[in-house]
Amino acid sequence: MDKYGYINTRGEFVVEPQFINATEFVDDFAVAELPHNKASEPAMAVCCVNTHGHVVPIRNLRVHSQTAEGLFEVGKDGDPKGFADIEGNILVPPKYVRVSAFYQNRAVVMKSRSVPHPGQSYSFDLILIDNKGRELRNLGLSHLRDEYWSDGLLRVDEGERTCYVDPDGEIVVRAPEHYSGDFSEGLASFMFTIDKQRYHTQQGYFDKHGRVVIPPTFDSTYNFSEGLAGVKKNNRWFFIDREGNVAITLPEDCADVREFRHGLAGVELGAELVRDETNNCYRHQGGNWGYIDRTGKVVIQPAFIEGMNARLHFGVEGLACVAVKSDDMNERLFGFIDRTGKFVIEPQFIEATHFSSGLAAVKVIVPGFDPADWRDWELIREIPCRGEALQKFFEDYPVYDMTRGEVHDLLGSGAGKKYPIEQFPPTLVSESRGSVLSVEAYGFDFETEPLRPGFDFEILYADDRVAGWRIACEDYTPLFNTSGRWPKVG
Repeated sequence: MDKYGYINTRGEFVVEPQFINATEFVDDFAVAELPHNKASEPAMAVCCVNTHGHVVPIRNLRVHSQTAEGLFEVGKDGDPKGFADIEGNILVPPKYVRVSAFYQNRAVVMKSRSVPHPGQSYSFDLILIDNKGRELRNLGLSHLRDEYWSDGLLRVDEGERTCYVDPDGEIVVRAPEHYSGDFSEGLASFMFTIDKQRYHTQQGYFDKHGRVVIPPTFDSTYNFSEGLAGVKKNNRWFFIDREGNVAITLPEDCADVREFRHGLAGVELGAELVRDETNNCYRHQGGNWGYIDRTGKVVIQPAFIEGMNARLHFGVEGLACVAVKSDDMNERLFGFIDRTGKFVIEPQFIEATHFSSGLAAVKVIVPGFDPADWRDWELIREIPCRGEALQKFFEDYPVYDMTRGEVHDLLGSGAGKKYPIEQFPPTLVSESRGSVLSVEAYGFDFETEPLRPGFDFEILYADDRVAGWRIACEDYTPLFNTSGRWPKVG
């Protein structure tokens, strides 16, 4: 079983691995999700976690909620959004389409004006609220572009134009072009369209007065950090200063860069420039990540690969999250290095975030076998594929307390032959959640072939958690370890 927990800078678990999802800390709080069968009810599975390891379930909290100043976004995907405090008390009732995080006790929320008539599109109002949920003013703007504040400003839309508002809801600056980035150190990037038909664009920077201070001459741009920004021009990476002067020229084999943090920046070196015939351009392939200082000198040799959650930059703790290839499998393992490139916490984690508030979320394999844990993909190996054997499995491991989403995640997805409801035992029937109607599979014959890796399942589930009954059918493709042998039919 793979579970997330939180470690300190010594690699010790402060919060034991128990979550199926976990985020980094923001303002000394993080959001993590328990397996639904471990929560008092599915709506209480997502929790607030503090730096002391205290875990508080909050009803309808979203895993990737907008979190700041001790307030958390609540409301499931597609449902109205509001905010709760760290104890789960609702401070802003869920009634908004979209919300920003709080900044200086203010947030911007997006409210639908009315349900449109057929053929019409939705229209929205942006409202400034305080941390008590009081609506302070209508900003007269059309769309919330960002959910987090950056450099004291929030990016929003004024019709077809992007602009930036302060915590009082006042427009501070309008972008020179519609496509623009977040402000950092007083500057934001923008994209200038040269040829609309070919989608040929170039990027530059403007300040909080709306003045273009660095003309759009670059193919790619990153935010300024510690007075420098990474830019790309003609397949070559550079770092420029706030006046647009080149401070560091990277080698031709540099494929990408990261922002400077605490005097070091991640750079991907050793890549090969190859032609992409499909898109009629050149792209870098390969390479490993190392670090340079502000002179451009490589101070940590490129020996790391970038994983999905590796941030690569050094935090206040003096550690950076990096990934290396595992010795015995073609997978990434995450660890943490110091400013000399030495591993302080050895690569051992399936996933990891960078350190924040002294803690990092890490994913590990938890020993043991829990048949009720619907996230345990090893459980799938134990499921024979014929109706009678499948029924026997569910008799041995009842899953009547699972939601329909959990059941389909357990078995996977697909399409094809069905098992009728008569072949499922009464243990699958639940007064609060509904019952399984059928199992489907795609790509092989249930009656003659063994269940093999790469074939998916689908569950049809009757869901009575809403008024009346409805049939829900969801798809999911599990990632199987193909080294094992699946059980034969019969």
